[in-house]
Amino acid sequence: MKVLLGIHIPSTMSLMFLIALRFISSLQVEGQRIHEAQLARGYNPGKGHREKVRSVKLLLEPLVVNSHGLRYSALQWT
Repeated sequence: MKVLLGIHIPSTMSLMFLIALRFISSLQVEGQRIHEAQLARGYNPGKGHREKVRSVKLLLEPLVVNSHGLRYSALQWT
């Protein structure tokens, strides 16, 4: 954070950037878990552009809901 402050980036922006970096790996792991669960349930993503866009939507929807729920469960422990 000192480096970001050293190049005159506001502290709120620095903190936001560092928090986002922290959760990228968590979201990747959760996304992979959701994708594997969808494949286990027989989901076939297809090969065309429409199918790829649809598969991203079907992955992001539970990912956002799960991350939102994880945020509230983390607040309960503090």
